[in-house]
Amino acid sequence: MYTFRRHLTVFLAALAVGTVVEIVAAVLHLWVYSPPFLVILNVTLFFGLVMSGTTAVLHSRHPAFSYVAGFLLGYGYEWLNITVLHWWHFPDDRLLCFQGLPVIAFVVALGWGAVASGLRFIWRP
Repeated sequence: MYTFRRHLTVFLAALAVGTVVEIVAAVLHLWVYSPPFLVILNVTLFFGLVMSGTTAVLHSRHPAFSYVAGFLLGYGYEWLNITVLHWWHFPDDRLLCFQGLPVIAFVVALGWGAVASGLRFIWRP
């Protein structure tokens, strides 16, 4: 039960982080989902399941492991979206001052690493 509560807490925190990120992205028009309901799927699957799962698996390792795992998973996910899924796009292939999909995927993956390593602090007893 204790472990289940910990998993649930991290999962809910990941959902909260994902929700905040997506609200900010929508307000600033950083990326656009088509169709819009895919934002819910993205927050649930990648923020919720993948990032909290990464935290659960790597919580006892050095924080760098969580960051690198989050970065690599996020980079792969961004490229999967760019090449296959097409769930969201970056208007004019720009994100803030960054231009070009390879650069954007790298920059966003830095954020995924931060999410994975940040969730570790919630896992701690």
